[in-house]
Parts: sequence; structure tokens; C-alpha cells
Amino acid sequence: MSAKKQAVLVATGHLACEVCDFDFAGVYGPLGEGFAECHHRVSLSKLAEGHKTKLSELAIVCANCHRMLHRSRPMMSVEELRAVIQERRVQSSPLTRAAPDRPDRLCVFYRLIAAGW
Repeated sequence: MSAKKQAVLVATGHLACEVCDFDFAGVYGPLGEGFAECHHRVSLSKLAEGHKTKLSELAIVCANCHRMLHRSRPMMSVEELRAVIQERRVQSSPLTRAAPDRPDRLCVFYRLIAAGW
């Protein structure tokens, strides 16, 4: 697990959750440097006894996403959970929510732009 973290740090310069992009160091500063969890992309119960895990079989994730991955049945892939989060972000964005009084229009901010503000 530490080898995966080290490889990602060397390649990208930071440890960001592969699901939600949360970066502990970016939020917590020095306290969060090098902190993240590793998730086995294939459930350990499905691996043959003595299987040597490859770095590509691990994903860097934050604690919240790690719990959500293990909460889903059957277990979601990192990519599936990422898609769920991205869809929720789009739905909750004020730029993509329809105005209650005009479902054909986007949010108030968008209407202000259209009005020339």
C-alpha cells in the first residue's frame, strides 16, 4: 500500500482520491501530507490464496469514498462511484438546476446573464 502511495506521489505530486478528487494535503496542509487510503479494486475474498497484489489493482481513495465502495452490494468499482458523484455534482450545481417557476430555464444566475447583467 505504501508503494502505491509512493508511486502516485512521484507521478502526480499529490494523493487525490480517485473517486472524488479529495486531497488531504490540499485541505489539511502538512497534517494531511501522504494521507489517503488504498482500496483493492478486486475484493480480497475473490483473490486466490497467495495472490500478490499489483499496484494497478489498488486505488487511492479518501475514507468516505472507501466506505461507500464497501457499502454498495455488489461492490461498485471506483469508476462507477466516480460517475455517481459526478452526476450528483451536475444535478446540484446552480448552473444546471432548473428554476422552479421556469423549468425550461436554468438557475437565476443564468437568467441574469441572459438579461445582460
